[in-house]
Amino acid sequence: MLREMAVFGVFLSAALAPAGEGGSGKLVVFGDEWVVSDAAFDEDRAATTQFALNVAEYFSPGEIGSFLVYSTNPYAYGVEFSGVLGAAGHAVSVNPPGLDFSADGLALYDGVFLSGGLGSGPANAPVLAEYIGRGGSVMVLAGTGSPFGGAPGEAAAWNHLLTTFGLAFGSTYYGLPAGPTLIDLPLLPTISLLGRNLDTLQWGYGQEVIVTDPSDPAVRLELSADFAGLTEPPPGVVMGIAGSYNIPSCALADIAEPFGVLDLADITAFVSGFLDAAPFADLNADGLFDLDDINLFVSSFVGGCP
Repeated sequence: MLREMAVFGVFLSAALAPAGEGGSGKLVVFGDEWVVSDAAFDEDRAATTQFALNVAEYFSPGEIGSFLVYSTNPYAYGVEFSGVLGAAGHAVSVNPPGLDFSADGLALYDGVFLSGGLGSGPANAPVLAEYIGRGGSVMVLAGTGSPFGGAPGEAAAWNHLLTTFGLAFGSTYYGLPAGPTLIDLPLLPTISLLGRNLDTLQWGYGQEVIVTDPSDPAVRLELSADFAGLTEPPPGVVMGIAGSYNIPSCALADIAEPFGVLDLADITAFVSGFLDAAPFADLNADGLFDLDDINLFVSSFVGGCP
């Protein structure tokens, strides 16, 4: 009863507080480049299309976006990916000649999609960080192998950027070697926009996504999957496969659609999740559902979106 009363207090406090809306820079990282490959569309067109549209909506909520695909990886962001976004009205530019890979040059785009060597490494990390800081959005797909020489090298190359935002790629590849059949990977339940209307995604050979700074309210593990019985290693473990950094200060409380707006839907989702001990309601990730989580939610909600 005390817990129910405490959460009800959150509801009242947050409902009376001023809430804001707005969009700002985002970083989304996913552990495997096969997720939006042409092969993924062939294996499960409905789910792969939904995921592509979810990402576009996350980057340009309610608006038509202008996106850059900057990758020479032969699997990531295939023809089908660009076609789906284009059919939804978005503008997609793929490896334009003479691209100015600077914060100013990237500012022409609402979102930048990366995978493989292009855009990685310590020299490019400050460029992408500045672009995100100015309000741009970036997605990085891992699990490519070449030209990094393996998972540790790929993680190291991208973690120059990711660790700035409280995220990292793991240093082991999980899954099956690339082939004609991808893994139909079961997703754990999530309220993330990235997982909207999805139960599974296609997975080939990818890396874990790790939250390195769970104390940062802008960092979120968006998607987790159950690899039990599907691949060795890991033997029967749940692993994070997608994470994000969302610059608005309301990111912690902004847990339900419409994202970018703090409203009754966020309050309802938090109350329900808290009472059910859902992982997303453990806002400080300490394994407890207590007053600390309630205070974090209220502070984030009252703070609003910039």
